[in-house]
Amino acid sequence: MSQDTNNTNSNNNKKTVILLVTVLIIITVIAVIALFFAFASRSQLNDLEEGFDSLSQRIDLVEDQNNSGENRDGLYDGDNSNNGDQSNQNGDQSPDSDNEGEEEITVMVYFSYIGEEGNSNDNPEFTMPVMRQTTRPDVAAFALTQLLSGPTPSEQDQGYFTPLELSGESNCNGNDFRFNVEGESIRIQFCRTVVSGGVLQDARIKETITESLDQFSNIAEDEVILLTKEGDCFGDQSGRNLCLSE
Repeated sequence: MSQDTNNTNSNNNKKTVILLVTVLIIITVIAVIALFFAFASRSQLNDLEEGFDSLSQRIDLVEDQNNSGENRDGLYDGDNSNNGDQSNQNGDQSPDSDNEGEEEITVMVYFSYIGEEGNSNDNPEFTMPVMRQTTRPDVAAFALTQLLSGPTPSEQDQGYFTPLELSGESNCNGNDFRFNVEGESIRIQFCRTVVSGGVLQDARIKETITESLDQFSNIAEDEVILLTKEGDCFGDQSGRNLCLSE
C-alpha cells in the first residue's frame, strides 16, 4: 500500500514538473514574439521620423510662392514625358526633373488603402502614407504628381491605390493642374477632367490631396481648395461653389 502511494506521488510530481516546463516554454515564446513585433514597429517608426526630419530641414515650395506671389502650373504632364529641367516664365516644369547634385529630401504621399489597417472604400477619410525621394524644391507640386502617378506595383500589391484619375485634353499648356498660394491657402485647379464614380470617390480624392499637402508647414489642412477644369468647386453637389465663398 505504501509503495503504491509513493508511485502515485512520484507520478504527480512528474506531471507537475512537465506542466511547469510547458508553461515556461509558452511564456518564453510569447515574450519572443512580442519583442519581435516591438522591434519591427520601432524600426518603421524610425524610418518615418527620419523622413520627417529630412523634410523639415528644407524650405518648401509654399514659402517660395508666398514670397514671390507667382502662380505655378501643375508639373505633371499627361504622358509622363521629361521636358527638361528649366522652368519657363509661367512656372511650367516637367514632373521628373530633379536638380542634380542637390540633397534628396523625403516627401510623404498619402494614398487610399485597403488592408488590415483600414479600408478606404468603406471610410474615404482613411489614407496610408508612402515615402518618395526628390531633389526638387517644389515639393508640394511633386506630391501632387506622385498622387497622379499612383503607387508602385509593389505598393499596389500591399493595398495602396490612388482615387485620382484625369482624362481628356488639358486647357493649361498640357499640364494636369495649376495652383497658387495665398497665405495658408492653396487653390488647385485641374486642367483635365477628373474621373469620378460619385461622392465617395470625390471624398477619397479630397482626402489624399489634403493629407499629402498638410505636411508642409505653410498649408493649412482646411485651406486646400480644389477646382474643376471649368473653375467650379470640385465635389460640390450643390452647384453653388461654396468653396469659393468661404
